[in-house]
Amino acid sequence: MNLRSFKRGWVFVAAVLLAGGTGCASLPDGRAPHRAGFDAAQRMYTQLVRWGEFERASEYVTEDERKAFVAEAPDHSQTRFSDYKIREVDFNEDGSEATARVSYRTYSLFSLVEKVVVETQVWSRDAVTGRWEVQPGLAALRESVQISAH
Repeated sequence: MNLRSFKRGWVFVAAVLLAGGTGCASLPDGRAPHRAGFDAAQRMYTQLVRWGEFERASEYVTEDERKAFVAEAPDHSQTRFSDYKIREVDFNEDGSEATARVSYRTYSLFSLVEKVVVETQVWSRDAVTGRWEVQPGLAALRESVQISAH
């Protein structure tokens, strides 16, 4: 066996070991699988709110708060969102609940003055289905819209 064959063998072994390490109980970026489900649900909900798609965003809202969430949507018909930023996300110890703080840059068609409104989203993961649901915190947005309309 020559030196070149020896080096190729080690490169092959190293590649196999590196590739095999990605099939474990965490994602390649180190997140737990339930975290990926949370990230997808939280991002979609937040983007739907950002685009004013409250009816579709309600699919992520807990059942007991869904009707009120949808009923409130017309109150936001004169509100536009120019951007959002997920400020922070905190999980409980077992990863079944999370609190996300999201800032939206909003303006009312009545004033065209942009404001930053922070929503505190309280998320929980159903133990049976694994589905993430949110208790939205859009009270700050409601207050901002009421102030802008006057």
